Amino acid sequence: PFEASGRQSWIVAFALGGGEVYHDKPVTVGDVFLTQASNRFTANMNITIYDIPANVTDRDAIVTPENRLQTVKYHSSCSENLYLKDRFGAVQLVSFENQQQGLVSCFASTQIFFDLSFPINVNPGTDVILETLFLSTNDESQDLSDQVRDQVLTSTSPPIEASGVLELDLTVRQNYVIITTLTGRTEDGSRC
Repeated sequence: PFEASGRQSWIVAFALGGGEVYHDKPVTVGDVFLTQASNRFTANMNITIYDIPANVTDRDAIVTPENRLQTVKYHSSCSENLYLKDRFGAVQLVSFENQQQGLVSCFASTQIFFDLSFPINVNPGTDVILETLFLSTNDESQDLSDQVRDQVLTSTSPPIEASGVLELDLTVRQNYVIITTLTGRTEDGSRC
């Protein structure tokens, strides 16, 4: 909310009363960051977000009252349940881990598998030498070319297998569009 996506802010999260520090690092706005306790989080936590002035890298010059953008103090004991997507100022809870439930997350890793077989629009008896394979979704693109580059497909060869992993963000309701792009060439140099 304070800064444009892609800009960095410094985030300090700690137990109120001068206790354990759970996070004290720069974070790119819009990215996920980890807070971690040595054993358990205390019931009361403070999260303070600081602006990082241009050309300043020293933590002590950044974490000052004049650079403070927001301070949030919240209570997180067992008497108040935490839910995915809860907001604490500019910070949103997108995953957590505990002994009873394990990892609970708004993100899902989905593996996509491909069986690449002989193109229907190429004359039988012609070999196709694969060059590139790209997998794209709404907000990410992956180059899977290393899995297929220079492999040869013929009308009699078994399919060539490839795969990719997509990270789906379940914090925003959206339809996902998956586009695959495969390029190759025939022995005579024709592109397909």
